[in-house]
Amino acid sequence: MNNTDLPDFELLNTSSTDTDWELSDLYAIQTQKLVFSNRNAAASSRFAEPVLSEELEQRISDRIPTKTKQSTSWSMNVWKGWAENRNCNPMTGFEEFTCVPVDPETATIKELDFWLSRFIMETRRQDGTPYPPNTLLNISAGIQRHLREMKRSEINLLQKNSVDFPTFQKALDTRMKEVTAAGLGNHIRKARNQYSQKKRADAISPQDEDTLWCKGVISLDSAEGLSYGVFHYNCKLFGFRGMDEHRDLDATQFEVVTDSVQKKKCLKFYGRISKNNQGGFFHKKIEPKKVIQWEDKNNPRDIVASIDHTDRNISNHSGKVTCVTTLYDKGFDNATVTSRSGHRSNAVETYKRQSVEMNDRISKSLQPPLPLSEVKVEETKENEQSCANTKVRVAPITEKT
Repeated sequence: MNNTDLPDFELLNTSSTDTDWELSDLYAIQTQKLVFSNRNAAASSRFAEPVLSEELEQRISDRIPTKTKQSTSWSMNVWKGWAENRNCNPMTGFEEFTCVPVDPETATIKELDFWLSRFIMETRRQDGTPYPPNTLLNISAGIQRHLREMKRSEINLLQKNSVDFPTFQKALDTRMKEVTAAGLGNHIRKARNQYSQKKRADAISPQDEDTLWCKGVISLDSAEGLSYGVFHYNCKLFGFRGMDEHRDLDATQFEVVTDSVQKKKCLKFYGRISKNNQGGFFHKKIEPKKVIQWEDKNNPRDIVASIDHTDRNISNHSGKVTCVTTLYDKGFDNATVTSRSGHRSNAVETYKRQSVEMNDRISKSLQPPLPLSEVKVEETKENEQSCANTKVRVAPITEKT
């Protein structure tokens, strides 16, 4: 075979009677039906099937979290609604630029700086009330994401001290300060012109946790109690989020081993994809979560019902809050806390490592509270040990002369 010749090929999806082919007929064959014969099955199995352009675009789109897509879409709807309304206003015709671009990707940088400054000052909710400062920032970030998706990569609206968007950044800073001064910065809206404090999850106290055990909500004796216990302690011990990390959990992420140094069993958890670590190109320097929980043979509970909800918000996120709060209350540093919770912090965490003793302290701090009877036994043992270790030195008696 000459170098210019094609290797043997086969025709797919052709009838069995189409056997009389001329060389000139090959020009009329759809290239999708022309494949090379598989002479080496081992070599061909190395690579996946060809990826079509439509499939590639869809898979690239699917990498973006659903919530992020929804946020971007909502931000653009806010922009387009304002742009259409502004274009209907006679005053727009007297501006430096006489028309607001409904599709911002078609505008120049100067036009964007001009109109975004006015947009951030004029945009309101559908009922006419102002947006909180964080919402204004989120809308700006959503527009930024849309522009990048439309291949306007040179645009960076939120870069500090931007040369291209100085007016917009000053307008955003001004509007956020105005809204915060009006008392909307740390509140959420209940109804028109009515606001309340932001709803945040509260930590579960040791007393709450003890109640869960005493009431049988968390139990080792029933399937339901085990289910509640697995949910709660996955949050508390390993810093799981309320839904996604539970849903995608796999048994292969856990490993029970015996440490050769301490002669103790420990449960190892290996994290995968999470909100703060999607495992992509831009997260390559972020190590997946790896947590070690040591056993405590002195705690019979080693492995939400009658809890007062007054002025508190006990939700599926409370487990993670409990994890972070407990460790901070016990005096652990930020790197130790974030290693459990999975939150991202500064780059110094990459160089910090936990000792075996530190991991043991963390494990003991996150164990369920001991039953009252066990606490008394432990205190008795400690007192006896303390007395045994105490040496009383008696001065020798000397006779007086």
